Amino acid sequence: MIPTSPIAVVVDPTGCDGTIPAIIPSMQHPYGDIPELTNLEAGRGIVRIPVEQDVPFTPRVRALVDTPGVPAAQTDHPVGTGVACLSRSDSHPVRTCPGVFHNALRYVWQLGRDPRFCETVDRHTVEVLMASALLHDLGHWPYCHPIEDLKLPGLPPHEAFAAEFLSDGSPLATVLQRDWNIEPGEVLDVLVARTDTPAMRLVPSILSGPIDIDKMDYLGRDSLHCGVPYGRHFDRKTA
Repeated sequence: MIPTSPIAVVVDPTGCDGTIPAIIPSMQHPYGDIPELTNLEAGRGIVRIPVEQDVPFTPRVRALVDTPGVPAAQTDHPVGTGVACLSRSDSHPVRTCPGVFHNALRYVWQLGRDPRFCETVDRHTVEVLMASALLHDLGHWPYCHPIEDLKLPGLPPHEAFAAEFLSDGSPLATVLQRDWNIEPGEVLDVLVARTDTPAMRLVPSILSGPIDIDKMDYLGRDSLHCGVPYGRHFDRKTA
């Protein structure tokens, strides 16, 4: 179970017998010098989103989110046509991307305690995952998933549109290179999972998989705003 405040308290992996959790300062964490993890622990530069999430918005995060065209490029809705009958669902990508980003930070903090993960995923790749979490709906057009499932001839996949937004010289590519030291193709590798290396088999699965950081975000938020008890406390139900 992921603790509510993963930066403040980390359970010792050897303490599965109920021993007192160990406090691990961020400076001892292999990814503890990443600014967003540092700010999350210190409570600096954060924005509050439902459900009770404090998300660090450093200058480079804000620059990425505020890049011209990015909000318009992320228009898909996780519940699809269900929004017609669940009008209070609140998982438009403009609102969920900070939540998915927050989950990415929580995952990274916990996984960073496992030396096998650290041997596979270096600091730079962690930052690529963080940027990809903010841009995970890039190129999604309204109802693209159910329409793509129809296998209509000549219909390009939404990843093709994501590649356009990440093309060389685009505003988004400029921000990634200038503020994140990330090449646009690295983000596309996470969004499309096209590179077959141990790290790039693992990292995309965090963002897109059976239980991923995207689902863990929008299920809880939609459940809250629709007034139904689904998608919340799933950690307890699977324990």
